[in-house]
Amino acid sequence: MKIVTFGQRTEEWLLWRKEGVSASEAAIIMNESPYMTPWRLWAEKVGLAEPDDLSKNPFVQYGIAVSYTHLTLPTNREV
Repeated sequence: MKIVTFGQRTEEWLLWRKEGVSASEAAIIMNESPYMTPWRLWAEKVGLAEPDDLSKNPFVQYGIAVSYTHLTLPTNREV
């Protein structure tokens, strides 16, 4: 398994997330998300739809703030 870590919210990180499925998207793929359909996720991944701007959402803002204070990971190493 290859562990890749990029600075969260960087351009490199955002591009990497577009290439696959993240843990945050697992519920969407299983059609268990009340926020997005599998079709919408697919459309965003292939560029047919733009993702919603969640930057003003207070829960998203809180999650970003907390993740920066708790996240320290090694970079690009094989495990």
